[in-house]
Amino acid sequence: MKKWFAICAVAALALAFIVPRTARAEYFAPGQEDRLEDYNLTYKTTTVSVGEEVGEETARKINSELQYAAFDNLASVNAQANTLAYTDQRAEGSYTQTITRQTPAFVSVRCARSFSVEGQPVYSDATGAVYSLTTGERLALGDLFTDSSDYLSIVKNEMERQLDHPAGLEGDQPFYLTDTQLVVLCKTGEQESMQRQEHEVNIPLERLQGLLKEEYR
Repeated sequence: MKKWFAICAVAALALAFIVPRTARAEYFAPGQEDRLEDYNLTYKTTTVSVGEEVGEETARKINSELQYAAFDNLASVNAQANTLAYTDQRAEGSYTQTITRQTPAFVSVRCARSFSVEGQPVYSDATGAVYSLTTGERLALGDLFTDSSDYLSIVKNEMERQLDHPAGLEGDQPFYLTDTQLVVLCKTGEQESMQRQEHEVNIPLERLQGLLKEEYR
């Protein structure tokens, strides 16, 4: 019965994500909240969305990916909470999307998550993504830089300087942009461990000025 309730709650939240959001003048509707209350889980999800002012197809692509990311996270959280179903322990957490930078060329989104059991943190970390407002596609890290730039060495050096035993750079390395920093998300910990989390490596944009394409400086 508890598992059936959790499945119904996830389905209801998924339907809530499909409901159209009203975009603000700056093209984004921040702070859309959904709250899941289960027998042993309290979880709040906050999402952002892009308005059709950027183009209907572009908005559809970006919003679909943001909604899927939120739903996928909630499904994972429910699976974790189900392991507590036959105990008296309660879990709680949140998943929050925020816009960290927006220009006519792109929008950058940070996704923060947390999960705790009986008040004891299990994880608290973040990931991120940057989307083109021309195509709606999610940008790869290399898309930010000129073809001739040696950006990888700078990023790798910063990862090794700021973290102990960081994982290597990958083709789909998550990142986001602020007005002053490139933030690259890097994993540490065992591959299959719940303690394997994303860590934020902050690189000042001023260090990358000669390497970044003009629209991302």
